[in-house]
Amino acid sequence: MGKLICIVGKSGAGKDTLFRNIIRDSNLLITPIIPCTTRPIRKNEINGVDYHFVSHEELIQAELKSKLIEKRVYRTVKGDWYYFTKDFCLDGNDKLTMTITTPAAIGKLAMKFGKNNIIIVYLEANDLTRIERCLQREMQEQQPDYKEVCRRYLADEEDFALLADEDLGSYYSCFRINANQSVCDCKKQFDTIYKTIKKQIKISKEFLLKSVGSNETQCYKLCHDYLTSPLAEGSDFNNYFETEICALC
Repeated sequence: MGKLICIVGKSGAGKDTLFRNIIRDSNLLITPIIPCTTRPIRKNEINGVDYHFVSHEELIQAELKSKLIEKRVYRTVKGDWYYFTKDFCLDGNDKLTMTITTPAAIGKLAMKFGKNNIIIVYLEANDLTRIERCLQREMQEQQPDYKEVCRRYLADEEDFALLADEDLGSYYSCFRINANQSVCDCKKQFDTIYKTIKKQIKISKEFLLKSVGSNETQCYKLCHDYLTSPLAEGSDFNNYFETEICALC
């Protein structure tokens, strides 16, 4: 199974901007998973790139067909906005897939794919930087909603309290990006992370192949020794298998 890179960060940290820059880079072999949302599209967002903007009815149909991995709702001043991730697969041992998600949703993804296949990239920015970015973004809307900016800020404080350092250490890898810097600088930081991830996967793959090869040789020898010995005439091979051979796995 491949690895899933989860981009996480509070509002204004620059998740969407970094995500777009990553998937546009043909040198990075990453398959993007675009989340879905029922919220209205914002200015400068592109349907199918930033999110799949869907109706509430489409969400219900996907849920009825058991096509969701995770779903969350935000109670906004404009009504309930749903965000969700449709079911998908991780292909290949050295394939990388990437999505933007939340601390709560990471647990759901880990349940499906396993913690050892989840890579977290955490964008960290100070409060002032984030608030300024959110306000600037909201000012571009035809009808700016500053109450919603405040709601998202407070909601993030609660949501990210779940992302404790001790929990992050239980995943395959966790990397942090200083998101106070420019988009270009954040992309450079990710490029370094990408090289590290590819190196980790290569080392793990080589170790696994070496381990499997060694164990296969030992398993073959144990089976051969057993079948050519007097024990094979009366002993229970299942017991022998469980005690001798399974110990290698």
